[in-house]
Amino acid sequence: MAFPQNNRQLLRSAAPWLLGWLILNLLQALFTELFHDEAYYWYLSSRLQWGYSEHAPGMMALIALSRWIPGELGVRLFPVLMSTLGLALLTLLARPRHVSDWFWLLLSMSGLHAIGFFAAPDSPLFVTVLLFWTCYRLYLKEDSLANSAMLAGAIALMLYSKYHGAMTLFFVVLSYPALLNKRSFWLVVGLSTALFLPQLWWLWQDDFGTFRFHLGERTPGPWYPGRTLEFWGALLLLAGPLVALPLFWGAARHKARDLWERGLRWTLWGMLALLSAMTLHNRVEANWAATALIPLLLLGFWHFEQRGTWQKWLKPLAIATLLPLLVLRVYLAWDFLPGENRFRNEYHRWPEWAGQIDSLSEGAPVVFVNWYSYPSKFAFYTGKPALGTSNLWYHRTQISEWTKEVPLQGKPALIVSTFFFPGMDSLTTAVGKTFYYQALPRYRSFEPVKLASTDTPWDLLDGQEKVTVSMVQNTDSVIRIREQDAVRIIGHVFDGPRQLYTIIHDPLLELDLHPGEAVTFSVDLGPMANVAAGSYRAIWSLQVGSMILNKHGDWQEVEVVK
Repeated sequence: MAFPQNNRQLLRSAAPWLLGWLILNLLQALFTELFHDEAYYWYLSSRLQWGYSEHAPGMMALIALSRWIPGELGVRLFPVLMSTLGLALLTLLARPRHVSDWFWLLLSMSGLHAIGFFAAPDSPLFVTVLLFWTCYRLYLKEDSLANSAMLAGAIALMLYSKYHGAMTLFFVVLSYPALLNKRSFWLVVGLSTALFLPQLWWLWQDDFGTFRFHLGERTPGPWYPGRTLEFWGALLLLAGPLVALPLFWGAARHKARDLWERGLRWTLWGMLALLSAMTLHNRVEANWAATALIPLLLLGFWHFEQRGTWQKWLKPLAIATLLPLLVLRVYLAWDFLPGENRFRNEYHRWPEWAGQIDSLSEGAPVVFVNWYSYPSKFAFYTGKPALGTSNLWYHRTQISEWTKEVPLQGKPALIVSTFFFPGMDSLTTAVGKTFYYQALPRYRSFEPVKLASTDTPWDLLDGQEKVTVSMVQNTDSVIRIREQDAVRIIGHVFDGPRQLYTIIHDPLLELDLHPGEAVTFSVDLGPMANVAAGSYRAIWSLQVGSMILNKHGDWQEVEVVK
């Protein structure tokens, strides 16, 4: 698409700023070790598929395109390029009268510094949401076939980048309900759905596990004020600790001049209201609202630009914000603080850590218990495969799902954990964290075995303290559990996020489970006098030796009757 003359002039004026931004982020990408999440996305990019346990596939596809470049730049190349493209698109949408003042405002927003080089789904989401706003403005001017097709493509790209992009689409439609009466709108819906169909099919096959995790299983529990305050505090930091409040004030006072700006207003306030409401049930990360920074920036900027008063405070606030941001960016690349003062040691000395763990393995596969970040960092900095497993106290990850496919059962493995199990040795690592490890001559996890209690409610009247637990396996081979595997059934009773009681079933199991076979056990609930009657959550595991390595069932709602 050819830019009109005024757009070309605007980009020409912005070019020095964009070039400086590109160079700054290329240097940052080159000299900063991977963050935990970036290493995880790199790990996932080794195996492209339409979806992942916790994420849409967009970021992983981009990393896969640049994996041939060695080092951290191979992970971050596309985020760096896309953030520069994003600032160019944002400038074209804002159409500032004074380009330098506009870029001072952009540079004072700490969230843009993170998007500038950080290889996370928010990077492609930032650009694709900007593409959506660009195409939506064209569509409102003329709902032609070409504009409808471009809008549909932008919507699909937005959703492939991160599912949170659906919030932008939802509130735009709410801002202009008459869209539902347009034939072209339903053409957009049909085209974008067709483009997104492979992802929908994958989600269906996965039983929408991504949404169940983020919306229900992720740190649930009773609401407390700190959870909402944490979200808003992090959001203000993301928007820029000194410019955020003035921008919110300006955005609230700016009157929408057309349907497009009305969509910006609805998206900004709708997203923030929705995410604030979600904190009543679950923890919400501030980066879920990252795309709300776009309408915040535009609406707040336009309000102050129209009044001519903003130049008085913009540069001092921007410079005051930039100085600590630049110091932080230097620290990310260069560890100049004393060891005992390291701030969240997520980005220093991980190559040394990986070498330490590797020296313990003696060539055996390394299996990390929980924490998707550790197998990812180990694989990136050693070039060797790493596996992971999620136990009761952690959610499933794509690494733990892929580990189930590895023919590891009965073979030697090194187990590495951040918490202690009996029989483990400890190692204080280069990153200042103690890790625990044990070399197993014969790794066993029995992950295909599923457990569930079939009695409901749990009736403890008249001293009946037994519950029936069903064990079933659905693989196509026999699973053999022997006495030397030291396997017990363990039950865990929770009241919200707090564990109340642990149920241990003895003796050790010894049996052969044939494909599709189910067996039942009468499990003693033990002296549960300290657990009051009421509703609880329960989950069952198999303890293998001294370690509980995996979940072997789903959460169950149980009613205790006493």
